Amino acid sequence: MKASIIVGILSLSVSLIHAQSTNRCHDVANAQGRILSSSSNVLTFAVHAQAKGDQLRGKVSFVDRGAGVRFNSKNLTGYEVMDAASRKLTFTSHDTNGAPVTAIVLVCDFGGRGTNDAFGVVLDGGYEQISHLTRGNIVVHRSRCPE
Repeated sequence: MKASIIVGILSLSVSLIHAQSTNRCHDVANAQGRILSSSSNVLTFAVHAQAKGDQLRGKVSFVDRGAGVRFNSKNLTGYEVMDAASRKLTFTSHDTNGAPVTAIVLVCDFGGRGTNDAFGVVLDGGYEQISHLTRGNIVVHRSRCPE
């Protein structure tokens, strides 16, 4: 059930490229680990993202060697709180030819260390992967918002 909800959120995310920050809140998502891609390749990733008011800071790195896909960015342009456990992050970078590339990253913290946590990514051009972690952990530090 959770996996189908995640896939639905990620599919919806493709059309929602520019997410908003969490306003006056302070929210942090950290993730590192591995998933199996749809073609059974190992995809490794590391994410740190923080929204503090309207200020966004973050970085992401992921590699799917089997598909020949690498993405690195220190330019977090969108941070959206989907629900208590899930964050949708938008990063921008450039490909080897200098063309802009957008990555929408979904991180879901569904429990203790690695328990049912999920990672997903959609790149411009059609690359899309989402799965529960085979190794690692995702931690979402819930919003701390002034009343």
